[in-house]
Amino acid sequence: MAITRNTDATVRLFTGLTVPPHVRDHLADMMDGLATRGLGDIRWQRPDNLHLTLNFIGDWPLGLEVHTLEAMQSVTRIFPAIRVGLGGLNIFRNEPPRPSVIYTGITQGLPGLGWLQAQLQGVLGVLETHPWVPHITLGQTEAVHDSEGLMGRLLEAILVHVPPQPGDTHLDGFEWDVEAVQLFRSERTDSGPVFTVVGEARLEG
Repeated sequence: MAITRNTDATVRLFTGLTVPPHVRDHLADMMDGLATRGLGDIRWQRPDNLHLTLNFIGDWPLGLEVHTLEAMQSVTRIFPAIRVGLGGLNIFRNEPPRPSVIYTGITQGLPGLGWLQAQLQGVLGVLETHPWVPHITLGQTEAVHDSEGLMGRLLEAILVHVPPQPGDTHLDGFEWDVEAVQLFRSERTDSGPVFTVVGEARLEG
């Protein structure tokens, strides 16, 4: 289904997956724990913003969200539910002025997620500038931090922690069934970005 764009009022959109409450709560506790162990200067993600991005759409004509969801459903209706699971903590290392990113990777469900992401990319007509790496962003540095120093601090914060205290960094076993792809609206506010679900396309295959 082709979508025609125009240059009128726009809204910033992306497709992704929400994080279920049991995973979101664990990640929130983990971020709180890391913040108290030498990583308090990281801009940690708000728990209600946690998600796994599939496709960054960008500025989209306001009012075409329904058509975007219809295009998404033309893909998702042929996909069955996908079981995904979290991996360990890692860092996308960037040098200033770009901030580095602390994230948790995905280790289960990668073939299905990769195929789903690629099919949505095609039907939405979006162009990815970098290879897609499935992950959940947890926090970002200030741009003045060097990435090597951040990795050392992250490892130290993990190694000095003895589970199962609050902020446990153990992520194995945190899995869930993805049954829909969400369409998100991204808005910048004084307190940081806000991601809002405006609709979803169910996996019905």
